[in-house]
Formats: sequence, structure tokens, C-alpha cells
Amino acid sequence: MYLSLGTVVRFQVYHPDAEAAAQAVREAAAAVEQVHRLMSVQDPASELSRWNCAPAGLDAPFHACTARAIGEALRYRRLTDGRFDPTVGAAVAGARSGPGPSERLGLWDAANRRLEKPHPAVALDLGGSAKGLAVDLAAEALLRAGIGSALINAGGDLRAIGAPPGLTAWPVGIRDPARPDGVAALVALRDAALATSGGYEPDGGALIDPRDLAPLQFAGSVTVLAPT
Repeated sequence: MYLSLGTVVRFQVYHPDAEAAAQAVREAAAAVEQVHRLMSVQDPASELSRWNCAPAGLDAPFHACTARAIGEALRYRRLTDGRFDPTVGAAVAGARSGPGPSERLGLWDAANRRLEKPHPAVALDLGGSAKGLAVDLAAEALLRAGIGSALINAGGDLRAIGAPPGLTAWPVGIRDPARPDGVAALVALRDAALATSGGYEPDGGALIDPRDLAPLQFAGSVTVLAPT
């Protein structure tokens, strides 16, 4: 267990060789730390923070890992018609005004890993996808190391490998948004991923409506179960 990506990251691993398990966790943690180092908006030295502070135009190419995360986030921006939008970084950081949706995105050159910045006030926030990518990369590291039973939990973004000894799946409780100490549902998780977003904080937390950059007041929660 350690702090990264602005949250607590936990690894629960079962393996007959304790040293092999520890080494696998170190490799998985290194994958998570790379995502933090490249994409954390809390770290002013991260690649994403440097892009956010850059003037308008084209900056240096992104690292391949960052480009993967940006490409996926922009793909979901298209699929959701802008309801999921990584260009709301300035609003997440507290600036409630700025360029509209059509002005926040410049040319994405995937082949050369470069994103045009159309306006100096535009900022990216990959909080909706980078943490999930980090968990997936950590799972890939554990699988490469021969781990057949593990649970990775990065602040509610989970990925399960196999099941604990004696069980057929990992039992996971979904937090009740109406009762912080309560459980709304139990999920049996095996070789799959799970993530939850909700209005757990009194002010709605960091949920932003991309259409007008206003905080999204949401009293419930949404949980998504998927292969990765």
C-alpha cells in the first residue's frame, strides 16, 4: 500500500513464493508510478502539467504512455459526444470560466504523439482515465510475473486477477453514497475491472459538466464493470 495518483494504491497478491510476489508488486508499483510521474496534475513537474502551463500551439511530443492515455480519453470524448471530456482540466482546478467545448481541443497527431493547444487557458485532466490505465498496466506487470491471484485498488479503480484461495471471485463492496460507512451492493469480481464515480463529497467533488464547466451536483453513484 502506498500513495500515488492522488490516492491510496493497494496490492493484494497470493503466490507460493513470497519473494517472487514482492518483486511482482514492485514492478506493478513502478508501472503505476510512471503514470503518476507523467500524468499527475497535482505534480507541477509532470508531463501533463507542463503541457497545461505551456502557451498555445504545439509542444514537444508526449511520452508513449501519456499519448496512449490521451488517445483513449479523446476517443471517449468522441463516443460520448463530449460528455466525457479530458479538456476540462482548468475547471477541475477551480477556474469556472474559459474556452467553450469547441475551442478546447486542437489537432491530435497520434502518429507523432502531439496535441495542439488552441488556447493558453486550455488544460487537460486525465483523472477520468489515467488511474484506470495505471491499474491495467500494473495488472499486466503482475500477469507477466506469473501472478494468478491479485486485486489492485487505486482509490476505487479496481482490477482483479483470478480469485483469492478458496474462493471463486474477489468480493467487492460498493460504497453507499447516502451512507459513507455503508455498502450499497456486493460484486463478485474475477478477471475484470470495476470503477465507481459519485457525489460522495458535499459539494459534488470534482465532477464537472463539460458543457458549461459547472460542478455537477450528483447525489448517487455509478459503477462500471468491464474487462479492463
